[in-house]
Amino acid sequence: MYLLMLALGLVVGYMFLFVRSLNGPGGYKSFECGMSRLMVKGSYFSLRFFMLCLLFLLMDLELVLLVYSPILVSVKVECMVVFSLILWVFVLGTIWEWWIGSIDWSL
Repeated sequence: MYLLMLALGLVVGYMFLFVRSLNGPGGYKSFECGMSRLMVKGSYFSLRFFMLCLLFLLMDLELVLLVYSPILVSVKVECMVVFSLILWVFVLGTIWEWWIGSIDWSL
């Protein structure tokens, strides 16, 4: 019993002396992506970069649809009409974003 109390006392003493407190600076703060949240309270998210990424994803989707266009023409006319409508929505959306100035290459 004496050895158990001695071991428990040593563990508690070690924790008080050598373990860093969680209440200290940055103890309960989040740490994500290599950036400490103690530095800046703002956001690191760029909305312009996000919009450009979405635009490139839509352009990639258009290219995937263009690859399958010869197959759709040979299957049915209705499939080609639906494909053409989707493609025109993408093209008109891109033109509209360009017209309102959402597509700006200077980040």
